[in-house]
Amino acid sequence: MKITSYILFLLIFSINPLFAQNDKIIFLTNPSFEGIPKAGTVPEGWVDCGFPNESPADIQPNPSFGVDKKAAHGNTYLGMVVRDNDTWESIGQRLHHPLKVGKNYVIQLMLARSDVYYSYSRKSSNANTQVNYVTPTILRIWGGRRPCEKEELLAISQPITHEEWKAYQFKLSPEDFDYTFISFEAYYSGQYPLIGNLLIDDVSNIMLEGSAKKLLPSFKEGYDNYTLPPEAEKFYAKKESSLTSVSIVPPAPAPLEEEEENEEKSNAGEDQLRTFEDLQWVIKENGQKISFKKGKLEKGFYSYYGRTYFQNVYLHNIISALKIMPEYRISIAVHGDSAGAVKKKTKQLEKGFEELGLSTINYRFVEWPDVVRATEWVWPANINGLLIGLEKI
Repeated sequence: MKITSYILFLLIFSINPLFAQNDKIIFLTNPSFEGIPKAGTVPEGWVDCGFPNESPADIQPNPSFGVDKKAAHGNTYLGMVVRDNDTWESIGQRLHHPLKVGKNYVIQLMLARSDVYYSYSRKSSNANTQVNYVTPTILRIWGGRRPCEKEELLAISQPITHEEWKAYQFKLSPEDFDYTFISFEAYYSGQYPLIGNLLIDDVSNIMLEGSAKKLLPSFKEGYDNYTLPPEAEKFYAKKESSLTSVSIVPPAPAPLEEEEENEEKSNAGEDQLRTFEDLQWVIKENGQKISFKKGKLEKGFYSYYGRTYFQNVYLHNIISALKIMPEYRISIAVHGDSAGAVKKKTKQLEKGFEELGLSTINYRFVEWPDVVRATEWVWPANINGLLIGLEKI
């Protein structure tokens, strides 16, 4: 009996240091992304945090994409892409111990880019043709309190341009809340949606900074956190929830009188944008608010379906509506104090259409009319130096 008790004491004593480190080390499940190489398959231990109706990240290397790079650790790794339809891939997992406010943590991972990553593009002129998702992207690491929630941007990398594996070490310092969920996402290295890929492998456990100096074999004093200038910080959305979200749909029908007390006012979805009248409402509500300052289109930062833009939000709303109903076209008449002013405003609008991906089929510029007839325009009077007409193509 005494021998058994002694052995039990030794076991508890030897294991105790591991328990003592639980508040210093946050262990990740499957940090090397091991699994059977397969497209649109999230490795075991991780969950898909991407967009609805879009494929999840991939377990690489996979010949169907043309990716043949050897893993930095183990046999497989994670491949994520950013697309030209304003969507990108992201994965995450719940943490067994939270990232706490006021604490400094360290995480290290291997990053690379593949020079070949063939897949289909919904915006391609030929949907059956594969395109190479080769543009450099960045890594964003998010903290959240619920699965796939992105409450605070904890770290961001520089654009990953290199094809060989390189170790990156990031400092994670939560400022707002204790986070029990972490997300990794590929994101655009520039303002406009381009197709690109990001490879991740061999992620370390998350450690308190003091512990990392002792336990992380390749610990380095400096960190690879990319410090954003103020204007870029707004674009990359340090706190996405702090940005204004926009809607492009007509208001939902009012509930019946007997239901008004018990039913919350619903938010309309884009599937409500169906008729000519709906589209006309969007153009009228937004078109009259488009403004210029010294001939330049006024712009600002806003969030739209998880993506951050620096553009005229009202122009974006009109373009988004026309993308949903591409069988219609707008005609724009521009007014100015001189021919030069008209030309400048027109070029600003053209640039906005191009940057936000509106097909030239869906818009045209026309001469300012001598007489403004209400039946020809969505609104009958000159309010902001613009008139917009709507017609079916």
